[in-house]
Amino acid sequence: MVVVAGATGNVGGAPTRAPADRGESVRAITRRPDAALPSGVEAVQADLDDPASMAPALAGAIGVFHVDGDLDESLVLPTAREVLGREPRTFREWTVDSVWSSSCSRCPNHSRRSVMAKYLLSVYQPEGTPPTPEELDAIMKNVAAFEADAKTAGVWVFSGGLDAQSTATVVRKEGDEVLLTDGPFAEAKEYLGGLTIIDAADLDEALHWGRRATEATTLPIEVRPFFWA
Repeated sequence: MVVVAGATGNVGGAPTRAPADRGESVRAITRRPDAALPSGVEAVQADLDDPASMAPALAGAIGVFHVDGDLDESLVLPTAREVLGREPRTFREWTVDSVWSSSCSRCPNHSRRSVMAKYLLSVYQPEGTPPTPEELDAIMKNVAAFEADAKTAGVWVFSGGLDAQSTATVVRKEGDEVLLTDGPFAEAKEYLGGLTIIDAADLDEALHWGRRATEATTLPIEVRPFFWA
């Protein structure tokens, strides 16, 4: 069970959805019992200024994610220590014991690691002679190892390979009609052949996985952050 305080705000939405999408139990602390939350997220009414209300809110938690910059450690951390039965560790991923604030630099367990951002690693496939079966077998083994390492590191979200660009269909709205056109949106000597989505702390970490991806695929990799996800 991961507990998120501030889950109904713009910042709190992402750390609420991410573990829920992975099938993990999430509880949202809110002052409003009718607050809109992602499907499957448990809502509990509590107030960070009321320590008595926080104990049941934190019951059974393995981690607490707090997105309010004004975290009062005298209210939250002692309650978390009592409920968890141990000293909370700095937040790094959803599977560790944690109390972490996204912006409270004065808190002793504060981490500079911000809310994980999603990056798209695009694989660009050149037209021309495909690799031999032996070469393709070696590439696929390297790609599988890359994905396994990304999953172990907790950054992997999704990977997929695309069929040839000749199989594409473009859907386009023109006036009141929607037109379908066989073939790619634009003919190119290099086209999108596959993609991987990762959760990375920053661009440096995303570029690390971009390097790993180009080594595995032997193809150019475009590393690009999502504007929202």
